[in-house]
Amino acid sequence: MSVNLLDLAHQAMRGVAPEELAAYLGEPAATTIEALNLALPAVLGGLVHQSLSLNAAGALLDVIDLLQIDASFANKTRGLLSDGAINFAYHSQAGTKLMVGLFLEHGLSLTNTLATITGLKVSSANHLLSISTVLNLSLLKNHVRDHNLGAAGLVEVMKSQRRDLLAKIDPKLAIALGFPSPAALLGVMDADLESSERAPYPTGEVAVLPARAITKSLPWAFGILFLLSLIFVLRACDTPGAGSASAHSARVAVGEVSKPSA
Repeated sequence: MSVNLLDLAHQAMRGVAPEELAAYLGEPAATTIEALNLALPAVLGGLVHQSLSLNAAGALLDVIDLLQIDASFANKTRGLLSDGAINFAYHSQAGTKLMVGLFLEHGLSLTNTLATITGLKVSSANHLLSISTVLNLSLLKNHVRDHNLGAAGLVEVMKSQRRDLLAKIDPKLAIALGFPSPAALLGVMDADLESSERAPYPTGEVAVLPARAITKSLPWAFGILFLLSLIFVLRACDTPGAGSASAHSARVAVGEVSKPSA
């Protein structure tokens, strides 16, 4: 059930020629591509935040179920700019309403910030964010239907997106969404993400300490063995006639431990 929603979104938008999209928006092609690459992860990160609990995920499922969200939208992006871009305008208008509904006043802040970062017109930034909203919700709807996910399943799917999104959400866009950093938006700190989402060791395998850690632990191991041997000798000395033999045994034992392996 593993899925990378951001990769799927990028693949879907490859169906739209950047030059055509830029020409429709009246923007430079390079700037349009840059803005789209910022918009897609920012919107998806906002949706991740909307599904960090069962109640929130349940509310997002209700949004996903709306009729205007087409589960097959990702396969129709080639037709977005056809027929005078009627399709693009329709989906952009729907996406604007969805974005405002999901992010409230932060939707407007997100639009203004994207325009400021990239130099796009505010209207162009809004178009790209709106299409990104429709596309991400469409991909989610498709995945939820294919795997018959409930709220708990959606929470797990969205949490699994965080590792890839963390480095791809512009910090200024996270602030626009009301959070001090991408990590805060995603509901996790960097170190926590690494530890909580690290894959467990496969059955039958054990963790191997780094070589440096092993090297540092050797003196302690030898010291403990020496102390144990010394205690053994002292106790043995309490028994008449056993001291010399026990001391010899202890010296041999310590010598064997200290002897480097061949």
